[in-house]
Amino acid sequence: MNISQEQDLIQFEMRKDNLCTQVTNMQIVDQDTLQKAADLTKWIKQLYDKIEEDRKEVTRGLNESLKKINERYKEVSEPLKSAERNARNKITYYMQNASQTAPARGEYGAVASMRGHWEYRITDIAKLAAAYPELVQGNVQAIKHMIHTEQLRELPGVEIYQDRRCVIR
Repeated sequence: MNISQEQDLIQFEMRKDNLCTQVTNMQIVDQDTLQKAADLTKWIKQLYDKIEEDRKEVTRGLNESLKKINERYKEVSEPLKSAERNARNKITYYMQNASQTAPARGEYGAVASMRGHWEYRITDIAKLAAAYPELVQGNVQAIKHMIHTEQLRELPGVEIYQDRRCVIR
């Protein structure tokens, strides 16, 4: 922030303190004080909007730079993420088809093993709604909680199954 921006912020802060004090002390008892309260509210909103506009102007260059930095790093990291996913899929495919249960140990200390992970698929929303109406209101996290934390393996209208995944340590 340059000196001018800092001075603007100090002015905003002083106005903010004044307006907040007025609201704290405000009592609406008649039409006149109601009108004054409406004006005060409008001034607060205008100051808020001005502060936000100023903040966005000050941070615009930083945000653009940050966006470019993130895009550049993503160019390098995304192919690695994709390659890791591809390698895990190939290891999983091999270990499942070879019925390998023992972990595979690499020369450099890596250990590949299979771990069970519980998944679910809603097959009949009406059955689930009848048994658990609170779950059907878009609360997917509650369904996951019941399956994972409470270790439920049967829910009406839900197919719960174990998916085996490759784990690399």
